[in-house]
Amino acid sequence: MYTPMTAPMNMPMNGATSETALLPPETGASPQVTVQVNIPQLEQFLVNPQGFNYIENPLRELALSPCATVFYRFPCCNKCGCDFYCCHFDCGYVNKYNTFLNTTAGLKYLSQNLATFGCSPCFNDLFNRFIGCKNFGVSAYSQFDNGGVFFAEMERNKNCTCSNFCPIEMDVNLKPENRLAGVVKIHGCLEACWAECCANCCRPRGCCECCNCYNYYYSCEILDSLRQPKYQIYLKRCCLSCFSGKNCSMSFIITSQFNTNMAVGTIEGYPSGCCVNGYTYNVNFPADATPELKVVILNAVYAIDSFYLFD
Repeated sequence: MYTPMTAPMNMPMNGATSETALLPPETGASPQVTVQVNIPQLEQFLVNPQGFNYIENPLRELALSPCATVFYRFPCCNKCGCDFYCCHFDCGYVNKYNTFLNTTAGLKYLSQNLATFGCSPCFNDLFNRFIGCKNFGVSAYSQFDNGGVFFAEMERNKNCTCSNFCPIEMDVNLKPENRLAGVVKIHGCLEACWAECCANCCRPRGCCECCNCYNYYYSCEILDSLRQPKYQIYLKRCCLSCFSGKNCSMSFIITSQFNTNMAVGTIEGYPSGCCVNGYTYNVNFPADATPELKVVILNAVYAIDSFYLFD
């Protein structure tokens, strides 16, 4: 039975070794710079969403937007020291994400995204508890309280009962036509066992004064609508870091499936503060990503957060 990762899992990068280290984003494909989002502005959205710009056609707007922001607030705990078990030791829960697009016209609200988990005797078996993640577009404030318009959904394929060994694939379908936009895939142990482990890959640039190297940890990958590999997502962590997960900021890189030595996009995560249970992800899309693949990448962010693909 597949359980959430409790420690970083070094994964192969198409035969990369410490001698053929994956380049950091600064020396890779030079992805576009992510627009820095004003966190208080996002906090204000939770209080009064009426003053925001909304999007009538999500795919059309995604085609024009190089960046997005995923804004998450813990659903029920509001005090320091609250942990996972405070809100998740019950029979079913929902992670709610608000997603915005960073455009030249300012911040626009894209969608409300609900990742739903059901009951299970093993409460920490998140993959088998996962029901789906529904994406609701909101074209006007009047739709907000009604949940918006259902335009995409991520669902786990149930083609393997031994998820500890088999890869986990989650189809992202566009609604209402139920058209496949792409797939979020997570390696199973069987794939990992056949692959060469890439550990302690030092980098030419440091992330802080005391550290001049990074480790890269596989999180998930993106398949296109033909189920062909397109991108891979890796957590980028300083070799000497003693922190992990959402205790501090996190960095991910998006690489091309055909050249894992080149970063084509980034995902930057930021905590909201000591006594605010929340997290914000700034997503810098690959330049060649279609609107459909951008929807899949955003759902990969919801999966990374929901399944703890960073610990």
